[in-house]
Amino acid sequence: MENKNEKKMSYEELEKYCSYLVSQANEMTERLKQTQFSEMIARLNFEFKVLELAKYFPKDYVGKCSEDIQRVLVMENPNNETETEAQTDVQDA
Repeated sequence: MENKNEKKMSYEELEKYCSYLVSQANEMTERLKQTQFSEMIARLNFEFKVLELAKYFPKDYVGKCSEDIQRVLVMENPNNETETEAQTDVQDA
């Protein structure tokens, strides 16, 4: 049961607290994006190193690393065409 001595927050206090929570959520979202980007860069560095030292790894693993690098580096445009397909279309025109 609610304690009668507890003070209910005013509308202004709630609004201020909500603004604080929104700014915290935005900050956490930005930190998450930065962390994900850093992890992607680290993964790409390792995959490029695997390609450099391909003779020490199984061919199927090297192939998967190569495919992953290509997937990350080839960006898709809104029409779901890869960047290289879009360039080919422009060159054909």
